[in-house]
Amino acid sequence: MTDRPDLALLFLARGVGGGRAETDTFFVSYRAHPAGAPHDLVVLAKGWENLPGLEDLRASTQAAGGTVIDLPDDGFDFGAYFRAAQKLPHRYICVLNTHSRICAARWLGHLRAAVAQPGVGAAGATGNWESLFTDHLLEWRSGGLLYRLRHLRRLLRSAKTFPAFPNPHLRSNAFIVERTLFLAFAAARRVPESKLEASELECGRRGFSAFVRARGLETVVVGADGRIFRPPQWAESGTFRVPGQRNLLVADNRTREFERADDAGQRALAQMSWGRGPPP
Repeated sequence: MTDRPDLALLFLARGVGGGRAETDTFFVSYRAHPAGAPHDLVVLAKGWENLPGLEDLRASTQAAGGTVIDLPDDGFDFGAYFRAAQKLPHRYICVLNTHSRICAARWLGHLRAAVAQPGVGAAGATGNWESLFTDHLLEWRSGGLLYRLRHLRRLLRSAKTFPAFPNPHLRSNAFIVERTLFLAFAAARRVPESKLEASELECGRRGFSAFVRARGLETVVVGADGRIFRPPQWAESGTFRVPGQRNLLVADNRTREFERADDAGQRALAQMSWGRGPPP
C-alpha cells in the first residue's frame, strides 16, 4: 500500500521565455489558492542551462513539497509534457504552462472531479473554437494579389492541418487527463520542432482534443464555480474571451491579453474564438 496521490500536477517552468519572475508569480498563486485535491507537485525546469535562478526555483519547489525534473529547451510545451509523463507513475496528470496563474480555491479538485465523470477524457480551464485555417483564410482574402501569392502555400497547409471554424479544442495552458491516455497520444505523435507543429498538437486535425474525441470521449471546460461545460457551452462559460472572464479557473497570458485590450480589441479576439459560425 502507498499514500501517494494518484494525481501529479506538472508546472512548466521555462528558463528562456519565463525565468524567475514567471515562476515566482506562479508560486504566489499556488500558495494563495488551496488545490482541493491531493497531488504531487512536479516542476518541469526547461531550458535553465547557464541562467540565474535555477537554485531559487529548486528551493521554491522544495518549500512547496514538490520535485523538479530537468528538461532540455526544445519541443515546446507538449514536448515537455510528453517526456515528463513517461517518468511518472500517477493515474492522472494536470499540466500548467509557464504563464498559468491559479484564480480560484479548489481549482484542482474541480478539474479532478470533471475528468472522473463518465465519458469525459480530458478537462481544461479554457476552451476555444478558433481555427488557424479560418484565421489564415480571412487574412488571405483581405490581402492583395501579391500577398495572396506569397501566402498561398501557408493557406493550403493550414487547410490540411487545421479544421475550419468552429474548431472546439481545449487550450493547453491548463488541462487534466489520465496519464495512459496522454501517453497513447504522445506515442502517436512526435515532439514538435516548430510553433506550427506545436499548434497542431493543440488544435489541429491530429491534435490532443481530436485524439480524445476519436476515442469516444468528451473534452470539457471547468469554471471557477466548479460547473462543467461541454463544447457548445464554452462561449457562455465565463472563462475565455468573454467580458470579465469572471468564471476563470486558471489564467494565462492570453486571458490577460484579453483583459488589457480595449473594447474593439476584445470584440476582435472574441470573434476569433466564438463569432465565425454556428456552435459546434
